[in-house]
Amino acid sequence: MIDLYSFCQCGSGKKLKFCCNQKLKNIDSKAVMPDLAKFPIYDCFIIETWEFSGLSTVNVVRKVATDFYVCVSYLVDFWCLGLKDASLMRKLSKKDLTRMLGFSEEKMVSIPYQEARNLILGAIDFAKTVDINPGVQWEGILYSFIESDQAYTQKNCFGKDGVPCYMSGPRDHEKYNVEEICRKVKRKNGECIIVIKG
Repeated sequence: MIDLYSFCQCGSGKKLKFCCNQKLKNIDSKAVMPDLAKFPIYDCFIIETWEFSGLSTVNVVRKVATDFYVCVSYLVDFWCLGLKDASLMRKLSKKDLTRMLGFSEEKMVSIPYQEARNLILGAIDFAKTVDINPGVQWEGILYSFIESDQAYTQKNCFGKDGVPCYMSGPRDHEKYNVEEICRKVKRKNGECIIVIKG
């Protein structure tokens, strides 16, 4: 249970009840999302085998108060599409975080926040070189959670062996123009592996 009388982690020095609690009740609103970036990072998690599979959620967790966390889970395709999806999970306890990480079929490992930013933003920029933009409606909301307006360190770990490799997911035909993606990938001398619709 959230302790409303624990100190708010925004840096104000006030108790949560008299500080950000009221704002956080409306955490789903677009206006509140940028405010979440002021809370300190608690931890970040990624699937241990992300480099081999080319796909992983990158979970960024911020601490709001004692046993009160918010998390954005970014679904990232490191080989081609960049950001496929993102979702906000709010008012999580430590027990909720443990349960959430336990749901993954593959082992999740902790990584530093800057590394998580580098991977998310780098994958988005790699996808843009293939002329593919993020697969979610950004409007700056979830972007602000990882302070995308600040510089990040570019990595050379995107694409499969440095070139785009598109492996269609089971719902990609509903979300994307798969034929157009394949044309873009092939223009970059990349590879496409398509799941046939059943």
